[in-house]
Amino acid sequence: MKKWQMKYRAVSALLVVLLLLPGLVLAEGASTRLDSISAAEPGESVVIRGDTALEEVLVRILRPNGTLLELDLLSKDELAAGQTVTLPAAAPEGTYQVSAGMGQDVAVVTFQVKAGGNGPEPSTSPSVSPSVSPSQSPSVSPSTSPSQSPSQSPSDSPDSGSQDGPGVTTAPSPTASPASTAKPAEQADIAVKGAMNAAGAVTASVSEQALKEALQKATGGQVAIQLDAVSGAKEYQLSLPSAVLEALPTGQSLLVKTELASVTVTSAMLAGLETPPTSNFALVIGRADPASLPAEAAQAASGKPVLELAFRVDGKPASWSGSPVPAIITVPYQPAASEQARTDLIVVWHIGDNGNTSVIPSSRYNNGAVTFETTHFSKYAVVYSPVGFSDTASYPWAEKQIEALAARGIIEGTSRDTFAPAANIKRADYLHLLVKTLGLTAEFNSSFDDISPNDYYYTSVSIAKKLGITEGAEGNSFHPAAEITRQDMFTLTYRALSLAGAVKAQGTAADLQGFADASSVASYAADSLATLYKAKLLEGDGSRLLPLAPATRAETAVLMYRIYQMK
Repeated sequence: MKKWQMKYRAVSALLVVLLLLPGLVLAEGASTRLDSISAAEPGESVVIRGDTALEEVLVRILRPNGTLLELDLLSKDELAAGQTVTLPAAAPEGTYQVSAGMGQDVAVVTFQVKAGGNGPEPSTSPSVSPSVSPSQSPSVSPSTSPSQSPSQSPSDSPDSGSQDGPGVTTAPSPTASPASTAKPAEQADIAVKGAMNAAGAVTASVSEQALKEALQKATGGQVAIQLDAVSGAKEYQLSLPSAVLEALPTGQSLLVKTELASVTVTSAMLAGLETPPTSNFALVIGRADPASLPAEAAQAASGKPVLELAFRVDGKPASWSGSPVPAIITVPYQPAASEQARTDLIVVWHIGDNGNTSVIPSSRYNNGAVTFETTHFSKYAVVYSPVGFSDTASYPWAEKQIEALAARGIIEGTSRDTFAPAANIKRADYLHLLVKTLGLTAEFNSSFDDISPNDYYYTSVSIAKKLGITEGAEGNSFHPAAEITRQDMFTLTYRALSLAGAVKAQGTAADLQGFADASSVASYAADSLATLYKAKLLEGDGSRLLPLAPATRAETAVLMYRIYQMK
């Protein structure tokens, strides 16, 4: 396996979330240490070296404007030996930030680039991405309900968080355009004209020289390749030089834009190809035949965009699945009048080769387009998927959030018609939902002794353990069926969001003093609750945090929806 394949396989999900979420201000006192880095010029190399007591650390390099330049996972020995990183030839001048560590054990240094191809970048505050520290982790089950009376059930795990009841403030919902359609300030563009054959396929290509020149101008950012629309086209095929794509560094990507959809392409995507390309390969964006869909999907997608995405190598279809980094797809879409009041119910269904359909949890509508992420190519349909439960009307503060998450398959009801919003959620269920909502992945070879590979939450809990979100209890046990408290729920959530670099400012116990029961918050949970309180992810019932109250399914849904909206 090539080096870049191994790197992306280890940090794939983290990269996607880091690109989409804001950064976290790190706590001081990290034991990991980084050596100072000398100033460099564009095109030169810098060496990241240090020492740590951790077995492995996440290393991130941020440009002066806070965007990600490099992301890597290094072992203790690799950090001690030093990691060499070559700067782009057109790297802008300014201060670059390097962070290394896990959780609270993170070291940060900066270095200067003396001159840049495009001059200094605009200064935006850099987001440092700390990965979550592996301290005791409470796992939560995916449902939460507003506990207005603090039934104080002792938490057996230090990963409990406070629940969001009716008094919890709603996290801000960003309205920025989908990431795949936004045009960064450092983006370069290539316009391509194609020719349509008798079958309605428009073929075009980008030369190696043209792509290299555009990437140079993009100073490490994204290059947009626009294929002109052709009347009557059934699909667009763009041939790309594989050598250039394989050489793309972390943080660089191509954005292939057609009238049907836009698709991001990164070097990591080659790792998901069954047949590796030798010189060129083609990305295919086409209209799927609605008649080819199962009856349910055909009805739901009637009058809406239906795509078929594929790669071709040497003119033959090439299977693409299991990519370490997902592609981001953006589909132009204007909601019908009946959909405009609840655009959060517009989702994307994946239609497999066997005809089975499944919802894409990451799918969302925003500003005239539907965006989703996928690690395999097939058929995809935009649908409007209203979901209703008979027992959520008395929870107006959670009903819409429950419906939006259920439409995406992120949460499920207790039956076809009921959700049980007041029921308490279990540790395994909550952690399963948290990992699913953030789309975290990791390779693991061990788990807790009291969970089985047959358990539906086995993979999620094992991923959380590997990433340090949870350590479980004594004796390598996890207590999956135990109810999770509010403070444990928020502690686990804080760790996961820290890993994703998703919280803007670090809180302290002093931030909670306005709550009457602040003294009841466990010491291990205080900073987690304070940080999420500052991020407006929790508020309590107005005067109390209720840290020992069990988290409910309705509360969990509200919290997951807020996290989902942050992406």
